[in-house]
Amino acid sequence: MKRCLFSAALLLFFGALGAQSFPVEPVYRHQLTLTIGAHHGYVRDQNFSPLNYRADGLRFGLGYGRTTKSGHLMSAELGLGLTKLRSSASKYHTTDRYLIDLSFGYLRNMGPAEGSRQVRLGGKYRSYVDVSIFEGAEAISFFALHGFELAGDAAWRTGGRHRLKLAGSLPVFGLLVRPPYTGWDKFISDNDTALLRILTRGKWTSLNDFTGLRASFGWEYRFNDRWTMEAGYGLSYYSTQRLDPVRIFNNQFTLTATRKY
Repeated sequence: MKRCLFSAALLLFFGALGAQSFPVEPVYRHQLTLTIGAHHGYVRDQNFSPLNYRADGLRFGLGYGRTTKSGHLMSAELGLGLTKLRSSASKYHTTDRYLIDLSFGYLRNMGPAEGSRQVRLGGKYRSYVDVSIFEGAEAISFFALHGFELAGDAAWRTGGRHRLKLAGSLPVFGLLVRPPYTGWDKFISDNDTALLRILTRGKWTSLNDFTGLRASFGWEYRFNDRWTMEAGYGLSYYSTQRLDPVRIFNNQFTLTATRKY
């Protein structure tokens, strides 16, 4: 009789365990990302020069993300580009070019928090700064857009450890900053040590004064519950006719390591 009662108790215990829903893998709400890659692009800035320039260099990035229980994402990212502008017209016209890309975003999950597919939509605030300096400031030009973007991303699980990822954003309103026609004025010379002040002296405007577009595509591989690696390609395009026209096209090929915790 005791054996029967003991067996019945074991069956009830393991039956209760089997009825519970345990996650296949731990769920981590925070993540840190580190990115390194190659930058290739094309620039035509008539404030700086009538020539067409090719841009080559390195791209670095650091990011933080927090995912809620519902799958919504809050993020902060910083990207730095160290590149050179070169023209086929002359090998002596190499120009130092620096890119700063700072963003804060909130994307809302549009489906189940867990699943093989995920789509999120929302918005971002982004400061994109593109500065070209020739021969120790003999000539200088810059394009800066501190703006608000419509943004979204999507991911598809293609295997136990693989995902395809797609993201994009479109700036719709922001502070557009360009140098004067000559590239210099008294304000710049008086504030030559206050770069932030120079790069925020602009005009609040919208799509009637600028064009902007960003998109990226990536393939992610999960090593374990905490570490993933992503190979990606990203592009961005900016242009404006305000003051002297500028067109900027950026390509980036990157590797990103992500640590979840």
